[in-house]
Amino acid sequence: MKIDLKNIYFNILLVITISTVAFSIKVSKDVDAYIEGDGRTYISVAQDIYETGYFTNGNFSNEARSQTPHNEGMFFAPAYPYILSLFLKYDTAFRESVLCQMAIHPAKVEASDCGKNYGLFVPLQTAAIILSSLFIWLSAYVMFNRKLAIPWLALIISFAVKDFGYYASNFYVESFAQFFYCGAAFFGLMLWKDKKLLFAVLSGLFWGVGALVKPTYVYGFYFFFIISAPILFFSAQNKIKTTKATGLLVLIALSYLAATSFWMHRNYQLADKFTISDGYGSFILAQRVSYNDMRPKEYAASFVFWLPDFGDSLAYDLFKKEDVERLAFETPHGFYQRGQDEVMNETLEKAGGYANHLSYLLHEEVFGNITKHTLVTLPLVWRGMFISKYWGLVAIILFIVALVALTRRKQYDFFLYALPIWFMVGLNGFVSVSISRYNLGLIAILSIGAAWCIYTLYETRIKRKRTQI
Repeated sequence: MKIDLKNIYFNILLVITISTVAFSIKVSKDVDAYIEGDGRTYISVAQDIYETGYFTNGNFSNEARSQTPHNEGMFFAPAYPYILSLFLKYDTAFRESVLCQMAIHPAKVEASDCGKNYGLFVPLQTAAIILSSLFIWLSAYVMFNRKLAIPWLALIISFAVKDFGYYASNFYVESFAQFFYCGAAFFGLMLWKDKKLLFAVLSGLFWGVGALVKPTYVYGFYFFFIISAPILFFSAQNKIKTTKATGLLVLIALSYLAATSFWMHRNYQLADKFTISDGYGSFILAQRVSYNDMRPKEYAASFVFWLPDFGDSLAYDLFKKEDVERLAFETPHGFYQRGQDEVMNETLEKAGGYANHLSYLLHEEVFGNITKHTLVTLPLVWRGMFISKYWGLVAIILFIVALVALTRRKQYDFFLYALPIWFMVGLNGFVSVSISRYNLGLIAILSIGAAWCIYTLYETRIKRKRTQI
């Protein structure tokens, strides 16, 4: 099916305008954050780039697997720290405010006079979110045969997500990661429907640059590439179309490599690792395998405890304290804290150091205990999919309704569009502690699914009224 976007320029302009107003208001209310958590880590890497010219592991340098003459590292993907380093270099107010905060203990920053002068950095992240909303609108538009009501409903529904825009005023990768995921998902959808060379190139580039922002997008790309092959070849009815399908797959791969190969080459030269990042995977996997110690009652309690908002209090009402308390992040002897300390140290010792840590974890703790690890993945996926609490709970129910109804109608675009992000949600539950911040890509498919349900319900009622008349 050929998709013509030439006749919707006015709507595109309107989407950008409305999104700019909406997110500017949301972000203006949230610009009260000091640098904390992962933000301090990214800034620490950016600070090293600014001060020394070298990309390091920042405040994770002690956990590095290998050291180089200039303490260069590859724990993290490069894009976000390099963007931050440019602001440190060229924006004096930004540099003074940020480095002032970094020089003070996190607990004392709020009482300091460092200020929060982030300059154009917040507007830049806001722009990424605005364009993400445009990609959501466009995806719904092409998915449902140019019915304008559904994409507009999807856009409005996405505005209700607190986390959609919240990270624009914080030092986390989520704003840029959201932009590249939504773009990759849209161009992938266009590729599957229209099979144009341009969309093959753009989908590969967006996955590639996205992987330089968020390393798990590497696996998202692999999955996208794998499912694209049968989708493209399924419609190939003769030799010419088969040849074109092959060419499209080659273009996807080449575009991805064009975006990522320079950094993988850099890491290969440093440590014989032809990869975007190395070392951080074992750090988060050690935290994850700690949860495999769940007892049966804790496993049952986890599905209640990790319900949004009310789940923790309800779990304490339904289960004994000892079957619930280890599920909380802040519990000293809980799964998360044990993963960071006890499990991390134990597995490092058994692995003989950082060099073999990941392979040990995969061989012994994951695939050596694959049944338990897979079962525990389910409640962790459950925890990570409730974006913005109640919004996520309702939206997931509507998504399931839309998925079943559209699949029965043999309208498969929605199902295919949903596959990459749900694969990544499952992956996050398999290899990490899986919090909703990791899965913000769900906003797109959940908003579109909810919009279709609302529109279909309205359309059905209108038809009934007309029949009665």
